[in-house]
Amino acid sequence: MNRNQPSLPSPGAAAAHAARCWQRARCTVAAMVPRAAGLALLSGIAACGHYEPPGGGVPKGCHASVELDSPFSWGLGLSSHLDPEAGDSGNPELRAWEDLGVGLVRRDLTWSRVEPERGDFDFSLPDGLMEAVDEAGADLLGLLLYGNPWASNDTDDEMCPPDDPTDFGAYAAELAARYAGRIGRYEIWNEENVGIRFWKPMEDAQAYAELLQVTASMIREVDPEAQVSLGGLFHPDLLVNTPGPEFLLQVAESLPDLAGVVDAVAFHPYRYPFTAPEYQDDSQASLLSDICEMQDLLTDIGAPDLPLWITELGWHTAADALFEGATEEQQAAWLARSALLSFAQGLPVYLWYTYADSGTDTTDQEQMFGLYALDDTSPDGLRAKPAAAAFETLAKLLGAHRVAEDLSQWLGLDADTYAYRFSGGEGELVVAWRSEGEGELLLPGDGSTVLYSQDGSSQELRAEGGAFTLQVGEEPVYLVL
Repeated sequence: MNRNQPSLPSPGAAAAHAARCWQRARCTVAAMVPRAAGLALLSGIAACGHYEPPGGGVPKGCHASVELDSPFSWGLGLSSHLDPEAGDSGNPELRAWEDLGVGLVRRDLTWSRVEPERGDFDFSLPDGLMEAVDEAGADLLGLLLYGNPWASNDTDDEMCPPDDPTDFGAYAAELAARYAGRIGRYEIWNEENVGIRFWKPMEDAQAYAELLQVTASMIREVDPEAQVSLGGLFHPDLLVNTPGPEFLLQVAESLPDLAGVVDAVAFHPYRYPFTAPEYQDDSQASLLSDICEMQDLLTDIGAPDLPLWITELGWHTAADALFEGATEEQQAAWLARSALLSFAQGLPVYLWYTYADSGTDTTDQEQMFGLYALDDTSPDGLRAKPAAAAFETLAKLLGAHRVAEDLSQWLGLDADTYAYRFSGGEGELVVAWRSEGEGELLLPGDGSTVLYSQDGSSQELRAEGGAFTLQVGEEPVYLVL
C-alpha cells in the first residue's frame, strides 16, 4: 500500500547535532519490555550532554518500552460514517483523509445494505470505500454488523442478531472473497455488550461467541490472510450494559481458545464522564488503567499475545449535554494525549470517533464528536476544530516511528508530567505534556533543534548547559531529534 504521508516543514540541519546524543544511545527493544528493564535502555542517552537526569520519576502504564511491526501512524485513523460513491473525489472528507494523514478508516459494511435480500448483493458501498481509501493511501477496517430483517423470523429490527449465525457468516465471507488482499482487517459487530442498543433485546455473550466463531471461520476459508477482531466492546459500566472486561470474560468462557478464533480484541474506552484521559478517581479509572486492565485480562484468559485495538474513542463538544463534554481546546489535547498513551502501551490501532459533527444541538452529545464542526458560512459546510490540527500534527510527526519508550522514571517526572521517546523511523521524537497545569522539563542534549506545538507551528529550540528546556502544559509539545 502506498502511504501518502504528508510532511511538516523539515527541521533540516538544526536537529542533526542535537540528535547525535540520542542516536548513540539508540537501542533495539523487545516488543513489550518490563518497566525495570526499559529504564536501563535509556541510561546512555545523556552520555554526550552535561545534564544528568535525576531519575526516580513516576512510571506510567504497564510497559516501559514497546515495538510494533509497523509504524504507529499506519494505525492512526478515523471511525467514519462516509458514504462515498465511486469517483466521488470531491467529497471534503475524502480530501481531508490525505491532508490529515489518516492511516486506517473504520466503516460499517452493514449487512442489510450489502445483502438486502438473501443471496442478492449490492457492493456499491464497499466499492466506493475501497476507491476512497486507496486514493488517500490508507487502509480499510471493515466493520461487519448488525442483523438483517430477512434473517430473523420474529422481528424486523436490525439491532437483533440473526436466527442462524451462518447467514451472517455467509455475508462476511462474500465480502472477504471479493476484497481478499484489499481489505485486510474485519471487526465483527459493534458494542455487542450494549444489548439495549446493539444486540437486542439484551446482550448475550454465548450467542455472540457463536456468531464470532462461525464468522471468523467462514472469512478465513476465503481469505486466510485476513485479520479478524472481536467487535469493539463498550468499556464503561453505565448500568445499562455489561462492562467490557466482564463481557470479554464471558465470551472467553464460551471460546476457551479465543486466541485461535480472533487476531485482535477491539474496545472503546470512552470516558464517562468525559474527563481527561489521565484523570482517575474512586469512580473512574484512567485510560492507561483501562488499557492495562484489558491487557492483564487477556493474559488471564490465556491470550496474552492478542493485540488490543481502540476502534472508537472520542470526546464530544456538546456543552449542554447530560454528560458534559470537552471544550474544543480540550478535545484537541485529549485526542493527542490519548493516542500517544495508547501507542506507548503497544496498541497498534487508535481510531478517533469521528470525522465531522452531524448536527449543532448542544444538548445532544452524539452530534458533536467530530474533528470538524458544521458551518454554513464555509464552502464545504465545515469548520476545522483544533482537534483536526492536533490529529494532523500527530500523524505527520509520528511518521514511520514504531518504537515508544516512557521517559518518566529516567527524567524524574512527577505523576502529572508525561514524556515519551518515539523512534524506529527517520530521526527521533520526544513528546511531553502535563495532565494539568504547567511546568518545565529538562532533556539532555546540545546544539539546536525544532520544537512543534500541537497545532503544527514550530520554533527553533537551543540547548543550554547540556539540556533542552521545554515549557510543558496540557497541549503536547514535540521535539524532533
